[in-house]
Amino acid sequence: MIYGGFWRRLGAGFLDVMSINAISRIFFWLYEFITPAHLIPSADGSEVDMILYFYIGFIPLVSAWFFYAFFQSSKFQATPGMMVFSMYIEDYDGRPISFWRASFRWVLTFLSLLTLGIGYFMIAFTPRKQAFHDYISQTLVIKGFSFSESHIDKIKYAGFWKRFGAGLIDALILNFIILALGAFIIFIGNAQMTWQNFIDLLKAENLRDIKILGGLITASLLFNWLYYAFFLSSKYQGTPGMKIISLKITDYLGKRISFWRASGRYVLSVLCGFFYGSNLMIAFTPRKQGLYDYISKTLVVQNQKK
Repeated sequence: MIYGGFWRRLGAGFLDVMSINAISRIFFWLYEFITPAHLIPSADGSEVDMILYFYIGFIPLVSAWFFYAFFQSSKFQATPGMMVFSMYIEDYDGRPISFWRASFRWVLTFLSLLTLGIGYFMIAFTPRKQAFHDYISQTLVIKGFSFSESHIDKIKYAGFWKRFGAGLIDALILNFIILALGAFIIFIGNAQMTWQNFIDLLKAENLRDIKILGGLITASLLFNWLYYAFFLSSKYQGTPGMKIISLKITDYLGKRISFWRASGRYVLSVLCGFFYGSNLMIAFTPRKQGLYDYISKTLVVQNQKK
């Protein structure tokens, strides 16, 4: 059994912190969106101050707790960062840990920090690469995968530039369709609409324009979701852009993914977009996977001709 070493765990921890920051950033953007611009927090402890402090302090803390507890107690037995570095967590009997045990382990990580980081440096010197919080919670971090991959033989995975090209083609197709439909609906609904009025609408200079633009954005997001979920789960196992470059998507068993799994992967790709390195991971990971591929357990491969 090979245990996850200090540098490997440090790299996984860095990716997880970046992911949590991205999640917290979404909440901050929501706060800025729903809070009127003229309500600037003051120093006298106003109600706006309390809301702001709630978002700054409480939301990131709860996000971090749920992030670690959920992923470490899931069927993956690992956070997204751990999956990227091929590690998973188990107890001393080789079994997955529960949600509450993972929660307790997360709380203990603060004790490892309070020892001036010594609790973490223990990983480099202990026999089974355990930090202070690993000893107390009786857990081990193992190098490898918690699921079988024996079916994966000599598959040719799609590299960064091929996937980038496929994504670019899909983006062009989607943008053309969405803009065409959006313009058609607006022009049909308003006979007085001109191209200049349409361009002014996109600038969203008044409340009415903001509402219309918000509806268009919502509709485009729904269309994007249906586009990717339908094509990725179809018999083609790929979007038009992927088919042009001879790529297809599979699960770890080489099978076609379901509509809802494709939907989950699409949502993950949007969320991972806030973490700018998630797509660059494709260039450096062994099986050319982005962060959302690791979480959804999917592979993008070259479509071998028979």
